[in-house]
Amino acid sequence: MGPELADLTASVNGLAARLQSTEQDRIRLMADVAHQLRTPMAAITATVEAITDGVLPADNTTLATLTDNATRLSRLIDDSLPGVQSSERAFIVHADTVDLVVITQTVSKAARARFTAAGVDLAVTAAEPIYVRTDRDRIGEVISQLLDNALHHTHPGDSVDLAVSRRADQALLTVTDTGDGFHPEEAEAIFGRFYRATSASDSTGSGIGLTIARALVRAHGGTITAHSPGLGKGATFTITIPSVSE
Repeated sequence: MGPELADLTASVNGLAARLQSTEQDRIRLMADVAHQLRTPMAAITATVEAITDGVLPADNTTLATLTDNATRLSRLIDDSLPGVQSSERAFIVHADTVDLVVITQTVSKAARARFTAAGVDLAVTAAEPIYVRTDRDRIGEVISQLLDNALHHTHPGDSVDLAVSRRADQALLTVTDTGDGFHPEEAEAIFGRFYRATSASDSTGSGIGLTIARALVRAHGGTITAHSPGLGKGATFTITIPSVSE
């Protein structure tokens, strides 16, 4: 085989490998988008069924929960369009002065039924009030995503703690679980678009959810980090956002 033919063969093999990788990325993206959309859809379905069965009243609080999940579903569809999740500049935020504690309580209330059904305890600790300049809906999506991620990596008997506090001029929100955890060296990588974190029970990762969450937090001038002592030892996700006066 001459050098020209060898170069051509290597180029063709390289192209085939890149095409295969692209197809795998496409399949993972579709699976991740489906996973992200499934949570608000399940919440809407469960709420409607509860109203129909008379378990929940069709009052303003219940209807607000339905509206919040419908809004989140719409935002997830928009955020999952090609290219959106790869750049935080693509996110449009409408900032206002809001109480982060109130948002946290609203999101946790909407999620509590799913935690109860999964046998996972959800505890909320918050000191009121803590004001931030943020898009209420967008930061609610981030908190929902962190709770979804915690629920995905916990099991019956595990617990998840959601806490809001103030540290100097920063609002601090943490989601700590006693679930699968991850290798400490994966703490930064798990925010990657298609990264599949190693867990104690499976190889499913965060998909695009944590990628979008980080982009949204950064769009608010904040940071989001992850920490785990190791596999089977749980994980903590920490968000910091500049706090403001009312």
